[in-house]
Amino acid sequence: MDKGVLMMNRVLCAKGAGRLFFAILLLAGMFAGCGESRKPQATVVATNAWTAAYAVAAGVEDCHVLTPYDLQHPPEYELKPDDIRIISGAKLFVYSGYETMMKRLTDEGTTTKLTMIKIQTDYNPANMKKAILDIAAAAGTTEKAGANIKELEAAFAACREELAMAGVTEKPIVVHYYQKVLAELFGVKVAGAFGPAPLEAKQIADLSKTGAIVAIDNWHNPVASPLSETLGGLKIAEFINFPGKGNTRTLVDVLNYNKAQLLEVLKK
Repeated sequence: MDKGVLMMNRVLCAKGAGRLFFAILLLAGMFAGCGESRKPQATVVATNAWTAAYAVAAGVEDCHVLTPYDLQHPPEYELKPDDIRIISGAKLFVYSGYETMMKRLTDEGTTTKLTMIKIQTDYNPANMKKAILDIAAAAGTTEKAGANIKELEAAFAACREELAMAGVTEKPIVVHYYQKVLAELFGVKVAGAFGPAPLEAKQIADLSKTGAIVAIDNWHNPVASPLSETLGGLKIAEFINFPGKGNTRTLVDVLNYNKAQLLEVLKK
């Protein structure tokens, strides 16, 4: 065969193989894109781990959490472009109102087509029950919410019982303002409260008069360490409000985590 013809055949074969390879890549990309488009969009979006924990307690199974679980102060989370897409595709949006992101969402009108559910996030059982049922009513999960509320009530009772056996009611304990409600529900007789602002000299002096041997601080904005200088032997337990630390995810997880922190310092 003529060398020129042979060379031409090789070139044509190479071009054909190249076109075939490109076509395969294109088809693969198309199918991959289809797969991504079929990925289920969360119908419920929550601003952070705490509001998401309420949604889960309400019986929601497909809740998307905007704020990363490992963030120490979740209210300060700034939205990313992908967050806006996820929010826009949701049906229900659970928030509390203290989140930095809410101003942007309101200004840009991102949430105008969503059902907005504003809840009070704390560990007061009455407030918790109301918030859980409000979410459940919008999500159509009232039956699951009822069962989860009973589980929460049982968890509170178990925590109180275990802490009472450890002598928590007999100890002078000072508590961070944002943990006061939960501490009292745990059976703590609060000898004094502090925070959320850094402690000033007069506050330190006043709290030192309590003779507290334990301080319950707030991990999300701890301020109790200066008390260790005036209250010799003070032990500090850091409670959390937002799930995340210690691999916590649910409201019951948070109760058990905080109980464990307090038990640990009481046993020292």
